[in-house]
Amino acid sequence: MLSYYTELTQSLLADIASSLALDLSRDALEIERRVGSEGLSFLTKTLPRLGKDIDRSLGSGFVCEFVGLKLGDDGIPRFLGDIIRLIYPTVKSVAALGHFRQLVYLFYKLEHPYEQSLEEAFLDEFVSIDSALPDELSRPDPVLEEAAIIIAASLGSFDKEKISPRHGPGSVAGGQEHHEKMAFSVIHPDVEAHFPFFEWFVPSMNAVVDYDRSVLRTEEPVARVLLVPKDSRGPRVISCEPVGLQYIQQGIASEMIRCIESSSFTRGRVNFRDQTINQRYAMWGSMGAGWVTLDMKEASDRVSVALIKRLYSRCPMLLSYLLGTRSKSTKLPDGRLVALKKFAPMGSALCFPVESLCFYALAVGVLVHHLGYSRARACERLKVYGDDIICASEDYEVLLRYFPTVGLMFNEAKCCTAGPFRESCGTDACLGVDVAPIKIRTPMSSCLSKDAQSLASWCAYQRSLFLRGYWVAAERIATVIKGNVFIPTIASGVYPEIQFLYFLGHESDLGRFLRTRYHTGLHQTQVYADCLVAKSDEYRLSGFERLHWNFSGVSFDGRPVPSFPVRRRVSRKRRWCAIAHTLVRA
Repeated sequence: MLSYYTELTQSLLADIASSLALDLSRDALEIERRVGSEGLSFLTKTLPRLGKDIDRSLGSGFVCEFVGLKLGDDGIPRFLGDIIRLIYPTVKSVAALGHFRQLVYLFYKLEHPYEQSLEEAFLDEFVSIDSALPDELSRPDPVLEEAAIIIAASLGSFDKEKISPRHGPGSVAGGQEHHEKMAFSVIHPDVEAHFPFFEWFVPSMNAVVDYDRSVLRTEEPVARVLLVPKDSRGPRVISCEPVGLQYIQQGIASEMIRCIESSSFTRGRVNFRDQTINQRYAMWGSMGAGWVTLDMKEASDRVSVALIKRLYSRCPMLLSYLLGTRSKSTKLPDGRLVALKKFAPMGSALCFPVESLCFYALAVGVLVHHLGYSRARACERLKVYGDDIICASEDYEVLLRYFPTVGLMFNEAKCCTAGPFRESCGTDACLGVDVAPIKIRTPMSSCLSKDAQSLASWCAYQRSLFLRGYWVAAERIATVIKGNVFIPTIASGVYPEIQFLYFLGHESDLGRFLRTRYHTGLHQTQVYADCLVAKSDEYRLSGFERLHWNFSGVSFDGRPVPSFPVRRRVSRKRRWCAIAHTLVRA
């Protein structure tokens, strides 16, 4: 597939050359030469490193060194120099920046096998970060006190009786399949102290009476760390919580989010469902409106239990729930058992709401006690979504200095504090324009093997590239896939909701290669084409287990044998699908 990735990159470069009216033929030859000598790493590592240097320069005034590239007399790389001169050291063309970032980041996220030695390095880093966290934070500190007040005020309406436990879609430490998660058989002592088993883990009093107590056992909860393949840079480290803990955590997290989203201190400032607020402020910041974006480093792994105990000290009952439903240790893939000093690794349902409120409250405390703002003014100058923080440009330096004193670190290379570039919640903004690139994650090899999800991904890549005007690259994708499996092309210009797999192009295959009909019963035009169908498995459940699923918000629609969707299992089937009537005439 290496030659195909090279050709696709060169096709994209041809589109860019046409758009900017530049002769980039030498750069196309250089791409072929460098890929021939360096392999795929040129596309997945070298080019993205160049892009990161430019981003850092435009976001914080960093002077690019252009490591590994030959420079001209003006200090600009000879490779892609005609484009780089349009965007560095100042942005002369935002369109050129968008094209440049699309080129260098095209394969940055490509899922590609990484060296196995990286697994041990990632696990060692996980343990090292945890061991470096503080054991306690008992020092007198007005910032911590202010943060505790903010958290108590934000969660003042928290009500245990409104907690509605449920299961999440992810894996759990015990390895239970989704349909098995209601068969609870373990009592965790700390959970039992606040959420008694026969009150919270069974659906009714009849179930309590009939419960088979011989299957119950008592044990301390232990999470399990998984290394999930991500890309050539290494795996993603996530944690699987025991099923009973995850069940309660989901309920506590939902109630916390309800409180935070309704509190006057945090409403519209700490967000969990709406990323557009952060995106909007990042866009304004890129236009000189005085907002900067800050990015946390290993955010979930650096929020210590000591910090949570201090910040949530004014919410003693909620704090006891948080501490009682966390895993105190985790088992690594190599068999090591690690006692956790972090509050919760990525994978805990409580990780996101707890850390988001933690970062916001700390930032408010810093602005109040280090810059002299009133509490109300400090709250107005912050926006938080997870570990993405946006603050006023005159405030960020004091945040960068204070957060490390409580064990939290910033990724300064991704903090955009000067210049016209801002990055937050998926928006890469420069001078009011979103220059976020399309990043190909799915290998073409899996697509050519006719894997349904991979086909859908590459169809989406093709459509996105076509809509951005990269027509040569889009056609390159369509040509290769059509040589292996037929995917119809729809003429651009009309974009309804379409259920089947398709490409975009200048001419349409509808009416020529596809069967169409008008369904008189549904009053809609339909086409016979390939669709994605999520797979589900049927399992017979006992009456109480099925009742419990229904109480947790899962409806089985009266079917005698309920079915459960299977994650990451999707098939491709040909069927009649609805399309807009105007599309047939396109």
